[in-house]
Amino acid sequence: MLKIGDYVIHPTFPEWGKGVIVGTMIDTTTEKHYARVMWEMLKSDKLPLHTLENLQRLTISDISEKPAEQLKLF
Repeated sequence: MLKIGDYVIHPTFPEWGKGVIVGTMIDTTTEKHYARVMWEMLKSDKLPLHTLENLQRLTISDISEKPAEQLKLF
């Protein structure tokens, strides 16, 4: 299960780059889990909510293969 601080990508929107989960919540009506994500390339002050099944976790090996300048989130 994804948790706060995990790095993720959204497969439908690869242009957003990687994001970090800054909060999670459960919709009490639908029982769905949502994550509030801050995206690397999304130039907005909004932190959109996404269902957890729409996000993919970035593993340490995914991140370590990138050059250091691409690892900066902000």
